[in-house]
Amino acid sequence: LTSYYTFATARYLLSHRQFESAEKIFVRSLWMTLNSPVTDIGYALEDLNDNLRHLNRSILNLIKNKHNVKIASLFELTFPHLRRIVQSGDVFMEEVDLFETALKRNLELIAIWLTYLPDVPDEHNVCLLKQRDVLVKEFCNEFHSTHTGNTLFHILALHSNEPDEAFKEYGGSRLNLSSLIPYISRLTGPDLNTLNLDGKSPLHIAVQSELASSLVRNLITTGAHVDMSDSSGNTAIDLSTSTTISTLLTQCYYPLALTCLSARAIQRYCPSQITNLPTQLQLFVNIHNTCRP
Repeated sequence: LTSYYTFATARYLLSHRQFESAEKIFVRSLWMTLNSPVTDIGYALEDLNDNLRHLNRSILNLIKNKHNVKIASLFELTFPHLRRIVQSGDVFMEEVDLFETALKRNLELIAIWLTYLPDVPDEHNVCLLKQRDVLVKEFCNEFHSTHTGNTLFHILALHSNEPDEAFKEYGGSRLNLSSLIPYISRLTGPDLNTLNLDGKSPLHIAVQSELASSLVRNLITTGAHVDMSDSSGNTAIDLSTSTTISTLLTQCYYPLALTCLSARAIQRYCPSQITNLPTQLQLFVNIHNTCRP
């Protein structure tokens, strides 16, 4: 309730263009959340998610009005608090959705950061870029997967194309979370081809959204395997629900990388020899589907 009234005050200040006062209110609210004892993980995650939802919307409003927001300072509050919640006890399966939403909200904050601090170093921003990369890399390494086996790439695939009227209102367009894929991958994020507990990779999830062409393209160009099978033997092309995405996948399917073609050849012509390969190479060979020509 305190957070609700705090952000209501901040929105009032924003509407009256008192940007510096509004930003101080955001920091105060985060500090209140940060210093509150974690007695119930589910409640703490709900409270953090609510704070982050209001915070991200308000940051976009501040940026839209040309106010310079110190996103690094805000991320240095939200990320450690999520860590503190997780370390306070086990996150049970019924709380995983809340935990993944918290990861999504932090990814939104990183996406805003990436959008308004472009990855082009110059004499003015090189230190800011280095600070951002260090913090984001630490976040990616800390929360590389959840109890459902979802990596940060799975979470981006699940949520990248959800409509958010708040971002449309304050940012002018939907926040493009798919732009995080090459950035996180560069910072040694989780493997793009990891299967979750449902046996699906991020690409398998992404192709089932009709609005995900940008996400699918970013996944493929960053290293997702188009011919990789899920636990039911389906490739991304089999799972695609959109003609546009199916066309994109077909274009990327031919030609395949030489490593992928080699893996498929091993599966087709000498499957009995797969167990003689090193473990990592076995895993690589086994994810490639041989049903297609």
